[in-house]
Amino acid sequence: MSQAIPIGLLPILSRIYSPEEFGSLALFIAIYSTLSVFVTGRYELSIMLPDDEKDALSIFQLASLLTLLISILTALIIFYFSQDISVFFNNNDLKNWLYFITLSIFIAGLYQSISYWLNRKKFFNKMAYMKIFNSTSISIFQLILGIFSKLNNSLIIGHFSGALFTTILFIKKIIFENKHDFLKIDFKRIKKNAIQYKRFPLISSISSLLDKSAVQMPIFFISKFFDQASVGLFSLLTKFLDAPFAILNQSINLVLFERVVDLSKNDPEKLRLLILRIFISLLLISSPFILITYFFGSEIFYFLLGPNWGEVGSYAFLLMIVVGYRFSISPLSAVLSLNKTLHIGAIWQTVYFLSIFLTLYLFRNLSFYNFLLVFTLHEIILYTIYLLMIFYSCDPKRF
Repeated sequence: MSQAIPIGLLPILSRIYSPEEFGSLALFIAIYSTLSVFVTGRYELSIMLPDDEKDALSIFQLASLLTLLISILTALIIFYFSQDISVFFNNNDLKNWLYFITLSIFIAGLYQSISYWLNRKKFFNKMAYMKIFNSTSISIFQLILGIFSKLNNSLIIGHFSGALFTTILFIKKIIFENKHDFLKIDFKRIKKNAIQYKRFPLISSISSLLDKSAVQMPIFFISKFFDQASVGLFSLLTKFLDAPFAILNQSINLVLFERVVDLSKNDPEKLRLLILRIFISLLLISSPFILITYFFGSEIFYFLLGPNWGEVGSYAFLLMIVVGYRFSISPLSAVLSLNKTLHIGAIWQTVYFLSIFLTLYLFRNLSFYNFLLVFTLHEIILYTIYLLMIFYSCDPKRF
């Protein structure tokens, strides 16, 4: 539901904004989402853990203070190196909106901390509302600015404004309505919990940074070695193609994780068969989408994106293979979330990060289509290895 309105508005936005503007937005999101992984020190993940409510509150405060400090540090780095960063990413406009990244990191850190606080308090309806409100606000701000404003980088300004609006609203509703508790800071308790949960910044931050960097790696490389129109095309096609699977993924992940945990405890011999059946089922679900994109991709995306985007059917087909194959395997990673298989998941993250970096770097001088073809082959090979690692983790002897 949180993606329904944004996806519905994309055919309108793609006719208002150019591929280059979508490229700048994609690079903006790639940079700030990567940096925001460690802006809280990953302490927000530990908000759920303490029995004492005061300890949980102090962790929330710790994550918020780290968000402020790291955002200030990022602002100083950007102040001194904005021109160098723009040159590195081959984007002359980058320095004009680079400071929005600092503010967006700050907003993202608060958003993440509030989300986990709501989760702890079991305010699941508020969490869902927050996600829907955030994505909807961003799209509406982008639409309004695109129609009525002549500002440069209105997509980025709209994205920032929507996220800011949502965060301020929820800070007012959640924090300031209980400001006596939230604004009363016990630094001794904060220090105690910072030490107690130090594994989160020391271990979780690194693995999460590898994971997020690997996901955004194509955006970074396309921006560096191609042009912003290519970045925009890649990001928008991926967003469209991923939309039908995103809704299914959430439901599958919840059900599958419970089933995997149950079998690992009570009947581990059946775990591998379950994973095989689900993989085949998901592959059968994704296959029609791949075939439809192969035969009708040009017509579909001419209708969705408009005439300014040119012939994109061949690109859409390659990316549909990537999205569909990932969808068939990614939910199965629930097996790697078990206590006795966590290390295998960490190995996969490291292997994938190194592999995607080296592959994209070695083939950076190809044409854009051939670059995407190599990327597609890489994803098929690496996710097949991922599938084999998941099957390996299902060995009953582990449980």
